[in-house]
Amino acid sequence: MPYKRVPQVSRLPMLALIFGALSLPLVACFPFGATSAVAGIVLGILGIRAGDRGQAVAGVVFGVVGIVLQILVWGFFTAMVDAPSPT
Repeated sequence: MPYKRVPQVSRLPMLALIFGALSLPLVACFPFGATSAVAGIVLGILGIRAGDRGQAVAGVVFGVVGIVLQILVWGFFTAMVDAPSPT
């Protein structure tokens, strides 16, 4: 009885989704959220080229949202530090 070959599935889209989604809660930890978001975007773009578009596009979207949130949080904390104290 011959064995059926299982089609090769790229792991890049799944990793893009994981890193992109992980970047959202890691926004509070400055370098980790941005690093995870960039990894999600890069792996998502590579995953789109490899095949499975659904997870790869979701990873890119989560990564972009993570980068935007990271910039907003960084700007907020920078403004709070530079704000004059009320006296």
